[in-house]
Amino acid sequence: MVKLTGPMNSLAAGGTLANTITFSTNKGRAYARTRVLTPNPKTPPQVSQRMLWQFASRAWNGVPSADKESWAAIAARTDTSPYNAYMGSAALNWNNFLPPSRSAPPGRSLDASDRVMNSITWDEHRVKIRTVATVANDQWGLLIHVGPTPDYTPTKDTVIIFELDQDLDVHYTYWTYPERIAMRFKTQPFSSDGKLSTFIGSWTLNP
Repeated sequence: MVKLTGPMNSLAAGGTLANTITFSTNKGRAYARTRVLTPNPKTPPQVSQRMLWQFASRAWNGVPSADKESWAAIAARTDTSPYNAYMGSAALNWNNFLPPSRSAPPGRSLDASDRVMNSITWDEHRVKIRTVATVANDQWGLLIHVGPTPDYTPTKDTVIIFELDQDLDVHYTYWTYPERIAMRFKTQPFSSDGKLSTFIGSWTLNP
C-alpha cells in the first residue's frame, strides 16, 4: 500500500483509476493500492453450496425433537452444538452429492415423494416451474436441475433450486435467467433421512 500526499493533485482522492489503481483513505491518511477483483461468486459450485446452507438452515426449525436429541449426542462428541453438527454433516455429505438428512446419522433408506414438474413456462425473464405430488412417502426436499441437453447427468453443480417438500400441494417456483435459450430441467425429490430419489422427472423449455 502506497501512502500519498495530495493524491491526483488534490487534497483527497477516492475510487478506481483505469480499473488499475484504487485511491482511498484510512484513519485520515490517503493511500493507493492495486485494484483487487474478487472471484465470481456465482459459479455453479458456489451457488450449489449456498443453496444447501439455506435449505438446511431453514429446515432445522422443522426437525423433530427426537432427531435433534440424536444430533445433540453427536455434537457432544466434538464439543459443538446440535445445529452445528447437523449443518456440518449436511455440508460434508453434499460434497458427495448426498442430500442433507433430518435424522442422525443419515439412514438413506426411506422413499421420497413422487413430486415432479408438470408445467414449465417463461414469465418474462423468469422461468415458472409447476410441480405436483400424489404420494408423500417420507418427503422432505426437492432438487431441480438445469442443463443444456436432454442427456446431461444431474450433479450437485447442476442444481438451481433446493426447496422443502412437505405436502401434496401444487408448488410454483420461479427461477431468473437473463436470456431465453433452450434448457432441460429435471427434478429429484429426497427423503428426510437423505435418500435421493432415482426417479428423475424432466421437461424441456424452449426459447
